[in-house]
Amino acid sequence: MHRCCYRTDPTDSSLKPSLVNVDFDFFDICSVDFIAIKRMLAQLFQSDSELVKIHELADLVVSQNLPGTTVKTDGVEGDPYAFLTIINLNVNQVSAFDSHMGNVLKRSRIILP
Repeated sequence: MHRCCYRTDPTDSSLKPSLVNVDFDFFDICSVDFIAIKRMLAQLFQSDSELVKIHELADLVVSQNLPGTTVKTDGVEGDPYAFLTIINLNVNQVSAFDSHMGNVLKRSRIILP
């Protein structure tokens, strides 16, 4: 469980901090996560999202199943807030990972040169 403390108005010192309790659950990546992972990848690559084959990359993340995990608050069927996975670029030489993709990943500091 993660506890978060915040003020609704940072300029008003008379307000007492409020506590928000959130339970984070960790699940294996599954097919129900495809759309959310695709959206997160589009946000991650931002300006390069049109050049990166986001759909194919999200499909690869979901299809490999393990290794990978999602962070959710609404059970296994809920949308993930985050995900973590590893993709071996030497093994997964599919069209989602052309030479441009490798350059984008290095530029984004997602992989090390």
